[in-house]
Amino acid sequence: MPQTIAIGLKAQKMNDYSISLALAYFKEKREHYIIGELAEILGYNGEQIAELIQYLLSKQYIAYMDDLLAITPKGMTL
Repeated sequence: MPQTIAIGLKAQKMNDYSISLALAYFKEKREHYIIGELAEILGYNGEQIAELIQYLLSKQYIAYMDDLLAITPKGMTL
């Protein structure tokens, strides 16, 4: 089922596939991630990738660790 995320007045539908792909990317790349590369893989623009990152942070699937984004144990279980 698609999940709706809203930041400000904008809403975007995100499917489970995009969320799973993003989490798999963070799991594989660890601290060597490049947000632009993730955006390209997903076909997202800057605003869309920012919304996705914000969503993943809000669900605690990823978190900032040592000033870098990292997948959390919760994110690993999806």
